Amino acid sequence: MRVKITKTVNLDDVPYEFDAIVGDCAIRTSEICNDIDQVRIEEGFDAARLINSIRERLVLVDANLEDALGMLEGYRKIVAGANNAVSNNPTEQPVQD
Repeated sequence: MRVKITKTVNLDDVPYEFDAIVGDCAIRTSEICNDIDQVRIEEGFDAARLINSIRERLVLVDANLEDALGMLEGYRKIVAGANNAVSNNPTEQPVQD
């Protein structure tokens, strides 16, 4: 059974967390590719088990990449908002009511 967890990090640490998630996905994907190369029709049920394992791990990689994408989008919005808030150009300043 898989569970989704949430954690809080400092804004400055987001790029490192992002890199860690993407790096882990790259490692898992490489392992999956190696296993795909090992699947042979002659192996029957063993091949079926391996294929199911590959599919389950692909789901996990996809979920982690989705998390990384959400992290990236949120980070970019925050950074863009911070840059706009400190801009010297009056047309780029936030509108205040």
